[in-house]
Parts: sequence; structure tokens; C-alpha cells
Amino acid sequence: MDINDLKPGVVFEFEDQPWKVLKTTHVHMGRGAAVLQTKIKHLLNGNVQERAFRHHDPIKEADIDKKPVLFLYAHRDEYWFCDPGKRSQRFKLSEEEVGEGGRFLKPNTELNAVLYNSEVVSVEIPIKVNLKVTEAPPAVRGDTQGAVMKRVKLETGAEIDVPIFIKEGEIITVNTQTNEYGGREKEVQSSK
Repeated sequence: MDINDLKPGVVFEFEDQPWKVLKTTHVHMGRGAAVLQTKIKHLLNGNVQERAFRHHDPIKEADIDKKPVLFLYAHRDEYWFCDPGKRSQRFKLSEEEVGEGGRFLKPNTELNAVLYNSEVVSVEIPIKVNLKVTEAPPAVRGDTQGAVMKRVKLETGAEIDVPIFIKEGEIITVNTQTNEYGGREKEVQSSK
């Protein structure tokens, strides 16, 4: 594996440890050789670090597998999952292992678990999810100039900033990587 293969989302082995690439930047140092500046996450302990790789660094492809899992619920800083066909076979991951996108997971959401040496080390959160707005303050008259935003609460308990026209009961799209509003799906009839 070459350093040019290291792109965000790629899982690789370095010094016999599994890492996931979060961010990369090619840097050329004057007369020296080019290096790849990366931000990487250790798949077993969740540590994040920045590291520069050179062409001669021993990088190899990690032996990972994926399998479908079902998200059941979150309690404190634990996320519980199960095999979709065998709900009694449950396992948990910490908040660090799931990542910030975990706050947008609804119960019974199917996703892929990442396995390293037959052990689940993380899950792949969908990039975009549709969630219902459960609490939204009313728009204030006169707040129409520019990109006026307000804070709303979603059905998972997460809070994000959305345009001022979003109302309670609407379904919105959320980008789980940037934690940002991505659009309005459709209105849901409120039972008020």
C-alpha cells in the first residue's frame, strides 16, 4: 500500500496497529521529498493523532470485515447493537468508538459494523439521516435578513442549528459528519 492510497475513510495497518484516516494533506518541503500529513484514529482505543507519512513508511492494508448490525439504544455513553437476525446477541460500543455521529442514530437503524481480527471496533454511521424535529422555537418577526438560524431538538435528542422557517413536526436531513442541516424532506402532520 502506498501513501497515495491513504484517503479519508481508509483503514490501514501501521506498526501492527489498525488506523482509520480522518483527514489528509499533501505537503512538499522545499528540496525535501513530499510527505502526507494525516489525522488518523486508532481503531482499538479511539486515540486521534496527527502524523506525517513518507513514501518509505511501511503501510499495509488492514484485514477488516464488515457485517450488518442493528442499533438498539444508547444509555449514558454506551451504544447497544445486535445482529439483525439474532436480537439476543447484543454488544456495546463506547461513545468514542461510535463517534459524534452516534447522536443521530434512531433505534432499529441498520448499519455496518467494522471488524478487525473478528472483533467489532466501530460502526459506519450513514452520512445523511432523516430525523423529525420534536422541539422548535417559533420564528421571531423581523428575523429575515441573511441566513438566520435557530436551534431545534431532534427525535434522537440531538440539537442542531436550522433555518428559521423549520417547524416542529417536520422531517429534515442531517449530515452526520458535519452535524449540519442538509434540507427539508417533508412535513409531518402534527397531532396538536
